[in-house]
Amino acid sequence: MRSTHVPQPHPQPPRPQPRPPADATPARADAAVTDPAGTEPPTPPPARALDGILVADFSRVPAGPPAAATLADLGAEVIKVERPGTGDDTRAWGPPFAADRTAAYFDAANRSKRGLALDLGDPDDAAAARELARRADVLIENFRPGSLARYGLDHTTTLAANPGLVHCTITGRTGQGQLVEVNLLSSLLGSLVNQASGYLATGRDPGPMGNRHPSTAPYETLSCRDGQLLAVAVGNDRQFRELARVLGAPELAEDLRFARNEDRVRNRTDLIKALEDRLASDTPHGWTGRLSAASVPCGPVNTVSEALELAARLGLDPVTPVGEGRIPQVTSPLRLSGTPVAQPFAPPRLDEHGTALRTWLSGATDDPLPPRM
Repeated sequence: MRSTHVPQPHPQPPRPQPRPPADATPARADAAVTDPAGTEPPTPPPARALDGILVADFSRVPAGPPAAATLADLGAEVIKVERPGTGDDTRAWGPPFAADRTAAYFDAANRSKRGLALDLGDPDDAAAARELARRADVLIENFRPGSLARYGLDHTTTLAANPGLVHCTITGRTGQGQLVEVNLLSSLLGSLVNQASGYLATGRDPGPMGNRHPSTAPYETLSCRDGQLLAVAVGNDRQFRELARVLGAPELAEDLRFARNEDRVRNRTDLIKALEDRLASDTPHGWTGRLSAASVPCGPVNTVSEALELAARLGLDPVTPVGEGRIPQVTSPLRLSGTPVAQPFAPPRLDEHGTALRTWLSGATDDPLPPRM
C-alpha cells in the first residue's frame, strides 16, 4: 500500500557509545600521549560490526533470544525485557540449572544482554517500554499477533515514534524501518529445501528417511564395528569409487546397481548392506582416517562432549567463560576479520540492570546508556 502522506523526519536519539570487550583495559585520559619511559600508548579495542546499535529484546522462550544474543556478539547493546517475578519461561526450563537456579536453557540464548523487568500492564512500565522502543535501532519480539497494540508497542505505533526502527532483523539501505514477520510454520517449510522441491516436482510426499539423503547415496550414517555409527557423505561417483577401494571392494563401483548415483539411490538397500558388511571390520575412527585420506567426506557420530573436544583440538576455542560460577557459553561461530565478535558477558539475572535502565529511560534523550556494573 502507498500513502499520500510523507512523514517528516523525526529527530533520532543519540545511539549508545561503543563498548570495549569485557576484558578490555579502561582507557586513560592521557592514553594518546607517550609516557616519559617511551612506551607506546595502548591499542584501542577493535571495532565491532554493530557498535552503537541498541536492540530492544522483547522476545522470550526459544524464538528470538538467540538472534538477539547474536547481535550482542557483534557488538550491539541488547536490553532484554522480561515480566517481573518469573521472567522468561526458559529460566525454569530445567534441569540442568546453574548455581543460581537459572536453567542452562536460558543462559544459552541470553548472553551479553542487560536485564530489565517491566510489567506491560502497568502504565509506568508500559511507558518505559515505549520509550525503549523509541530509542532503539532494532526491536525483536515474539508476542501473539496484535497483542502488543494494547501497549502501544505494535509496529504502526512504534514506527510513528521512531521511523528508523527495524523489527526482528537489521538492514542498512534506506534509513526507514520496516516490519519483518517470520512465522514458525513458514520457516519449517522453507527449511525443507530439496524435500519440498521433490514433492513439488513429483506430487509424491517423501517419507521419513532418518539420516538418509533422499537424492544421494551413500549419504547417511552407516554401522561399523559393534554398531558404532559413521557418517558418510558421498556426493559423486568418484568419491564412491574411492569409498569402495578403501573398503577393499573396488568391484562395487563397477556393479551396475551402484555405478551411478541414480543407481545407488534406487538400490540403496542392497548398497547399504554391502557397505556395512565391510565396515563391520573396524571402528568409525579407524575408517575416518583412511577415508579422509582418500577425500571421502566422513566422520564418527560424536556426543556433544566429543564434538566440543574435537573443536578444541582443531583450535576453534569452542567454549567461552563468562564469569565465575556461571555456565560457560558456546563460542559464536562467526569469524569477522575487521570487526571481531565481542567477548560475551554472562546472561542477566532477572532485572539485574533494571534500576539503572529505568532511570535512563526516564531521563533526557541524549543521556548515554549507563555503564555496566
